[in-house]
Amino acid sequence: MSKTKSIIFLILFLGLVQFCFSQVQTYQLTPNTDTIRVIQIINATSLRQITVNDSTVLETLAGNAKVSQGNTILEGDSIVIDKRLGIAEVFGNVHINDADTVNTYAQYLKYIGNTQIAYLKNKVRLSDGKAQLFTDDLEYNLKTGIATYKNGGKVINDKTVLTSNEATYYSDTKDAFFKNNVHLVDPKYNMVTDSLRYNTAFKNVYFISKTNIKTGNGTIDTKSGTYNLSTGEAIFFDKTIIRDSSRYISGNKVAFDEKSNSIQIEDNGKFVDSANKVIVLGNQILIDKKHSTIVFESIKFILYRERESICI
Repeated sequence: MSKTKSIIFLILFLGLVQFCFSQVQTYQLTPNTDTIRVIQIINATSLRQITVNDSTVLETLAGNAKVSQGNTILEGDSIVIDKRLGIAEVFGNVHINDADTVNTYAQYLKYIGNTQIAYLKNKVRLSDGKAQLFTDDLEYNLKTGIATYKNGGKVINDKTVLTSNEATYYSDTKDAFFKNNVHLVDPKYNMVTDSLRYNTAFKNVYFISKTNIKTGNGTIDTKSGTYNLSTGEAIFFDKTIIRDSSRYISGNKVAFDEKSNSIQIEDNGKFVDSANKVIVLGNQILIDKKHSTIVFESIKFILYRERESICI
């Protein structure tokens, strides 16, 4: 009889334990304000509460730990929550899922729930579905969708790789601003500059400072303009200079289209063809390389032949 009672007691006890662990527990992550946000425990192998002192109580989760705050999910090997300060630290195999739009990975995360700012360290990778950002030290504001690194990093978008000392990424517009020792490597181009804006969705490069571009057979020096890496269309301003083995092109506005293989020069334009000994100066010059024609307006045309030149 006593054996039967023991079995019944054990079954009731196990049922009670299962019921307790099946309940979803919530913990206040921010101090009491008008906009209280909570962190909710989704999963963990073990859960402990540690009292550090009279004012500090920590919740520790270990083993496939997962918590959420709003639409943001934090995962890692272990998580420590300081309820009073509103801080969560995640250790090992960190993963932030921000409303299924941006995924961020690292080995360490310090998350400030009050401001929704995440400080990530060690093998940080941020992916927006179009490009991936790599660094070892990243500050990511999940409320504004702005991520910043200041100790070196890179962004990879298909076959395009951008590296810099500093960068700021905006997840809503897919724009990234790069600063200090910016280097863009693409199958067709190699760009070096101090500052650059790049859109990962449309693969647009925006030149905002002095930039040197190395092409397959020449160079481009510019200060401002745009270039689309997908379509091959570009437009440059501020006296851009294009050089190759036999040609020199300059103007305050220079546009070219890789598909049509044409170049348009406007405002104080200059075209020098050393192979054919021709110089064209004018406000509008259109060079159709495919059909080997030059169309111009308000120009001076200089043709060199042997020891004399003809100016039209």
